[in-house]
Formats: sequence, structure tokens, C-alpha cells
Amino acid sequence: MSFVEYLSRKSLAAQQRRAEQLVLRRAEAEAKCQQWLEEQIKRFKEHCIEQSEHGKNSGKMVLSDIKWPKGKKDECFELLKQELQKLGFEKVEIKCALVDKWRGSGAFSGLMFVSEPTIHASWKLLPNECIEEEPQVTGGMIDTCAICAEVRPLVVLVPCGHVVCADCHSKRITQRCPFCRNVVRCTTQGLFFS
Repeated sequence: MSFVEYLSRKSLAAQQRRAEQLVLRRAEAEAKCQQWLEEQIKRFKEHCIEQSEHGKNSGKMVLSDIKWPKGKKDECFELLKQELQKLGFEKVEIKCALVDKWRGSGAFSGLMFVSEPTIHASWKLLPNECIEEEPQVTGGMIDTCAICAEVRPLVVLVPCGHVVCADCHSKRITQRCPFCRNVVRCTTQGLFFS
């Protein structure tokens, strides 16, 4: 083998190694983007559930930091936006917002406004006829409520079956049972025994 053939083979082997490394780096970047995407969707779903329990129909969340692979930031944002739209949100935006953060250390530390990528999404509220109306207690058993300890007419939370007074039920903030935390689908108009 001549010296030039030897050099040619070395160059070819080096090019193949670089191509393999590039494929590996791209696969790692894709995996990192996918992991980040799943984490952000999970966090945003939890945030939106919390917002809906407070009667809101929108959510806004700062995206967590990540060291973006070269050229992947916009691609990851676009994938996130597409995945959120698949969940049925009415409007989804990912844009930068000013967030106050503690930066620096020692004498040079303090709160600063930093531009951070933020998800903004909203969803449609159900028409009023789809929303459960508060029950009108028309009778039934009167007993001591386990929440307020007052003797009042009781209602049953469905599907869990726990019992509270009608006043405590009407004042509740969330759609969850105060005892077992299950979602309350509806309530009875009183507690009746036959």
C-alpha cells in the first residue's frame, strides 16, 4: 500500500467517525428535547388544573431552563406548542416574558428582570347549562356536619358518597371532596333514608 492510499484510508475512517458522532449527538439532542417536552407538558397540565380549580380558564408558566442543543430551541418550542394544541387548548403561545429572578452573588446580587420563555394557554369555559348548579336542599336528614360541626341538612357528594352540609358544599373552592380528594361530579339534594 502506498503512502497516499494509507492517508486516504485514514481520512475516510476519520470522516466515518465524525458522521457517527454527529448521528449520536443528534440522537442525544432529540432524546433531551423529548424528555424536556414531557416534563414541561406535565408541569403545565398540573398548573392548568390548579388554575381551573380557582375558576380561571387560562394558564401561564415559565419554562424550565435547559442547555439547548445547537439549533434545537425553536424546534423544541414548536413541538411543545403542537403537543399543547393536541390537548385541546383554545389558544397556545410561547413567548418571552419579563420575570424577576435573583441573580449574581455577594455584593453584586439582587433581583433583576430577566426575559424567560413562557407558555400562555387558554381554554373555553363550558356554557352555564353544563355547569352543575348548587343543590337546593328540599329535605332529608339533618345532622352534624363533619366540616363546620353545625347541625344542618346534609348532601351526599357523588361518586365518593361522603356527606357534608349544604352550606359547606356551596362554599367549597375546588371540585374535590374535602375528605378523599376525589373529583365531585354532582351532589344530591339531601340525604334520604328509606
